[in-house]
Amino acid sequence: MPSCNADSLPHFSSIIIYCLPDKNKQVIPALQSQAGTEVYSTDGKGKIIALLESPDYSSLMSSLKTFSHLPFVISCQLVFHYAADNEVAHEFFEKSLH
Repeated sequence: MPSCNADSLPHFSSIIIYCLPDKNKQVIPALQSQAGTEVYSTDGKGKIIALLESPDYSSLMSSLKTFSHLPFVISCQLVFHYAADNEVAHEFFEKSLH
């Protein structure tokens, strides 16, 4: 079996971000302006769920740090994390959906 360095593989993550309740409209565009980030859901009261695709581990950590330091953000937590090359990730998610 070939060796694999997970640090250099694409990383797929879900993140929960809490911001001040009345600042959703400012925080969401700031999150979406970050490469690989998609806001999946928000409750309109400060809880935001985002999906993040990062090219490597270092980029993932950098994005989390950036999100944590955005104005009005209270916390940013990694909920789910998966690292695999695109072909393996595609197979994994296809099987998960069926």
